[in-house]
Amino acid sequence: MIVCDNACKLHRYVLRRAPQFFSSTLFRIDRLYIRNHDGCSSGYDLRQYPASMLVSQVTLGQLNTQGAEQVNALLEDVRTQVAYMKHDNAITTHKVKCTVNQWT
Repeated sequence: MIVCDNACKLHRYVLRRAPQFFSSTLFRIDRLYIRNHDGCSSGYDLRQYPASMLVSQVTLGQLNTQGAEQVNALLEDVRTQVAYMKHDNAITTHKVKCTVNQWT
């Protein structure tokens, strides 16, 4: 299951490029962003599914759909520095930042 703010468009995009690979993948719109998707199918609305539904050993009620935004906010203060680093140093910096903030 892929949950993101633009899952409806992402779903169309991946099915045009790799339909067999994504044929059994579920796409749902993040709870926070669904209100901006008036023209999208209600099937993309994560709230339409029971909170007790099990996905990868986690129920939908337990699923943190804001994880990407939270990690991006966490890494915001090192964004400029990382932009000027070599790949290995950038990865190490991200790992240290996440470890210090208990995001491992």
